[in-house]
Amino acid sequence: MAQKTPEKVKQEAKDYFWGANDAYKDVVDIPEKWNNESAVILYKNQNYDYHKYAKNVTFTTSIRKRIKLLDAAAVENYSEFSYNKFFRSSKGKRSKKSYRVVAVKIIKPDGTVEFIDVDEEAIKQDDKYKVAIRNLEIGDVLDFYVYVVESFVSKEAVKFTPEEETLADDYPVVDYKLTLKTENDFFITFKNFNGAPELKQIPNNERNLREYELVAHDIPKFESERYIFPLVQMPTYKFQAVFARSGKFEDRTYAFLPEDEKVIKSTVSKQEVINLYDDWLDVGKWKYDRYKNLFFENKADQVVDLYYFMRHHYLTNNIMAFYAYDKQLVEVEKLMSKWTPTMINNDRHFINMFASNLEKMDIGYDIIVAKKRYDGDIKELLFTENVNLIIKTHTTPTLYFTNPELNSDAGQISPLLEGTEVYFLKFDNKRLKDIELQTLPVSTAEDNVTDYTIEASLTDDFKGLQLKTKRSAIGHRKSSWQSYYFIYPDYVYEDYEYFKSTPFIEFFSSKKRQQRLRDAFDAIEADHKDKQKKWFEAGAKEFYELEDELTNYEYKIDSTGRYGLKDPMVYSESFDINNKFVKKAGPNLIVEIGKLMGNQILIKEEDQERTLDVYQQYAKKLITEVRFTVPEGYVAKPVDNLNKSFENEAGSFTCEAKIEGNQVIMTVTEIHAHNFEKAEDWPKLVAILNAANEASNNKVLLSKK
Repeated sequence: MAQKTPEKVKQEAKDYFWGANDAYKDVVDIPEKWNNESAVILYKNQNYDYHKYAKNVTFTTSIRKRIKLLDAAAVENYSEFSYNKFFRSSKGKRSKKSYRVVAVKIIKPDGTVEFIDVDEEAIKQDDKYKVAIRNLEIGDVLDFYVYVVESFVSKEAVKFTPEEETLADDYPVVDYKLTLKTENDFFITFKNFNGAPELKQIPNNERNLREYELVAHDIPKFESERYIFPLVQMPTYKFQAVFARSGKFEDRTYAFLPEDEKVIKSTVSKQEVINLYDDWLDVGKWKYDRYKNLFFENKADQVVDLYYFMRHHYLTNNIMAFYAYDKQLVEVEKLMSKWTPTMINNDRHFINMFASNLEKMDIGYDIIVAKKRYDGDIKELLFTENVNLIIKTHTTPTLYFTNPELNSDAGQISPLLEGTEVYFLKFDNKRLKDIELQTLPVSTAEDNVTDYTIEASLTDDFKGLQLKTKRSAIGHRKSSWQSYYFIYPDYVYEDYEYFKSTPFIEFFSSKKRQQRLRDAFDAIEADHKDKQKKWFEAGAKEFYELEDELTNYEYKIDSTGRYGLKDPMVYSESFDINNKFVKKAGPNLIVEIGKLMGNQILIKEEDQERTLDVYQQYAKKLITEVRFTVPEGYVAKPVDNLNKSFENEAGSFTCEAKIEGNQVIMTVTEIHAHNFEKAEDWPKLVAILNAANEASNNKVLLSKK
């Protein structure tokens, strides 16, 4: 079958959306109830078409939106499009050139239709094309579509990326339609959630062609409230297509497939989970000699060491070699003769290797199938892509382990998995026999502590502040800091030292080559350090809502916190804040000491009430201690009025202020007790957030002596 030309794809897309059968070409009116919206989507249409001919597979996806623009913000939002025109599919054994078609027209209030010549107007910037939609005005109807044809060749099974979407959009939707088209050898899993309409099959006269659609009307806009999981709380659909040409390839596919390609699968039974993981888990092949001569006080310490060793062996030990390859610092043949990459391919690979070593250590374990909080109940599992495999050790204390990342802590459960119901896989003589439903533990506020200590004094001109800060974190905040701020020198050399392993450069015997590599890596690290400083400085600016007012920035990582849950990451900063947070009041000065807490969450009046349950990231404790040094010639007025303390079921808030010698000390402690609150308890969390916001406005009056 000849591949479609770009011209043919363009015409095919135009006929499909704007052809003679377009039922929406004259639709311009909106329901009166949405007259005050920024925009209204008159029609939204999403389509997925899976087709094959011999070994050739064509996957066509498209979306059309017809939108009435009602204010300047909506006009601005749609004033520019960016897209990739050509690309190659990452699917299958051999990709073909694939195409993306974008078409835009504007319907003016008087009915005049203006077509945008996208190919003519588009400007290429890097790998993308950008097109400005000129002459777009309030009251216009914007009608556009994106039509993508992706082609590849495959004899074996191919899993398409799962599609998981809410029906709601940024603007209200009058009419919505989703269509799926498949044929033989394509297996579809589909389920609607939270009140979304059912998927219905459309009869046709084609023996091998199957077509389905989901239709909805009057969909309210997506309410971007804080602390929500849209897939859990809003009308949603989820589906996946799998291409498998024969039973042999079906069996090789790591997926929950329907028994019959003609039937839409909508549930996954416990027995299907048992069958899949009984086939795909293969414990017993990977063991390390490291533990023959090492002594540990208890089994838990040994397991923790195993995890950190694997983190180093499969991740950090490879980093410098990857740089050497990417930057062509060593000839490929020479590099491969000295270094063989060893990596963990996926969760299953990690579980198999970790469990193999636990068995050698005579340590019992459970294997757990989990699903992230934002994706819903484990009993509604549909796709293996949404599975997170965890291993739980029978040690004291009990520990949980997942596929390691560069800085992940041994024993830490992701905040997106905490408190979820999970499947415990029950084995009998190494055969998976049963599944038990259990719940993962949830970290407490004391497990996730962030501590800020801020030494503040006036700048020489008395118009700003000089700050020296020390920030430390344990738990999930530590993990986010590490992921965002660290560069490879922060952890690679640390792991070399911790495990007494041979650094990459020392694999080469030539002293000249070693020196060339050191010089090259020194240059790479200097560049990384420059970028890291910008990241830290940007973090400080965001924290204090500053731009050019922040100057003379310096930082230092005092401790990486990479070898234990209670091992904190600590970093120090020093910088000036100019012409900010200090005001003159006659001969006196007002210092906005509360601003040094950083920016706070402001809950607007219209958001004080809500109907959706509250999903926070994790329980947490935030401690901020500000020590402001009063300059000579001034005295601080009493600060007792800044003191505040209360507690409720959602957590607590405390602000303690006092004067000691020439320092004003303000200590704020904010505790969020849970990672989840029912909607009716939202006011209790709001009370804590509002108290923190109010404290950020605390001021200290300095009187001239």
